[in-house]
This record gives sequence, C-alpha cells and structure tokens, in this order.
Amino acid sequence: MKFNIALPLLAALASAENAKVLLEPLEFENVRIEKSYEVEWSADRRVTLQLVLVKQTQDGWRKVKTLFEDRKGDAPGGSFTWDVDESYPACSGYALWLSSENRPDDSTGYADLTDWFDIKGHGDGL
Repeated sequence: MKFNIALPLLAALASAENAKVLLEPLEFENVRIEKSYEVEWSADRRVTLQLVLVKQTQDGWRKVKTLFEDRKGDAPGGSFTWDVDESYPACSGYALWLSSENRPDDSTGYADLTDWFDIKGHGDGL
C-alpha cells in the first residue's frame, strides 16, 4: 500500500521540478554600448531565475557577467531591461543564458541560451 501512495507523490515531485523557462527570440543581432534592451522570457510556473551574459569559447562558452540572480518569476513569463554600459567589452560571440532554480546544463528545459550576437562600441558600424 505504501508503494501505491509513494508512486503518485514521486510523479508529482518530478513534474514540479521540470519547469520550462524559455528566452523569447531577441529582436537584435548587434548590441550597442550605452543602449538598453528588453529581454523577455516565458515560464510555465513560479521559478527563481538567473540571467547571465556568456562569451563563446573553443570549448563552448564561459560566464562574463551575471545580470541578475535569485529573481522570482511567475507564469507566463517576464522581462528585464538590460542596460549595456562601458563595462562590456565590444566584440562578437556573446549570448544570454537564462536558467531556473535547479540550473542544470542538460537540455531538460530548466534553461535557455539565445542566439549569438555582437556588442558594438561607439565607433563601430552596425
């Protein structure tokens, strides 16, 4: 009898942990220093989020800067205004990484990575 009670409980716990967080497609290919950009996401339940700027490397990517962490978000989603200041190096190969509380890197839906984009400085052409 205990097995029958435990099985539905385990199924409920497993589904509760499988939150989906997805970044909306970015409306920009190039990011300009001293501009602001709206980053939007969707979530299928209440989650705790982290948003990180990452840089492409030969082995994948590395963290450049945490834009926010431990931010509470509800379904159906939310947004964040990203102010790009002089602290960001102008170059190519950046992306944004959004992840929820468990933050695994295993394609289970806990996290999402944008397409790669460039950060341009004052004198750089678009």
